[in-house]
Amino acid sequence: MDTLLATIADPRTSRDALVQALRQLGPATEPASFWTTIANRADYGPDQRRRAVFELFKRHVTAGQTLGQLASLLDHPTWLSAADVSVVDRLGGKIPVGWSAADTIFAVAVFRDLPDGRYAHWTIYLKVSGKIDRDSFVRALLGEPVPEAVRDARLLEFGLSPPDPASADD
Repeated sequence: MDTLLATIADPRTSRDALVQALRQLGPATEPASFWTTIANRADYGPDQRRRAVFELFKRHVTAGQTLGQLASLLDHPTWLSAADVSVVDRLGGKIPVGWSAADTIFAVAVFRDLPDGRYAHWTIYLKVSGKIDRDSFVRALLGEPVPEAVRDARLLEFGLSPPDPASADD
């Protein structure tokens, strides 16, 4: 496992070696900070950073966490900007979370300008309890001050698109 993590943590790792290491990972034993360090540092390439964001969610984010807890995991995400976040207020196709009129669903594009074939747009969908506006949601994830009701809103569900970041090149 240490060898795999060392491969993943090396900014010079090739895309093929990175994907191979991600495919071999077992259950999460590493801290969330392993992934946030990669995701938040510009000396890593955008593809490696994007995969780190997805692995962070896949391995360390769980339903039931508050937005405040999620913000702590994300650790002031430099990869996230307000322009990358949208509210899903109508369905025009499938999304990987259940629809609910009482809650809010956000779509977070992760390094959306990377051209990589069939998955040109990697997105994390987050279903949050209650009605939350986009700006408050973004401020919460960035670790900025927000009203208590926003900070304490619960993540009900999240989904990744593509669903398995290690297999996105297949």
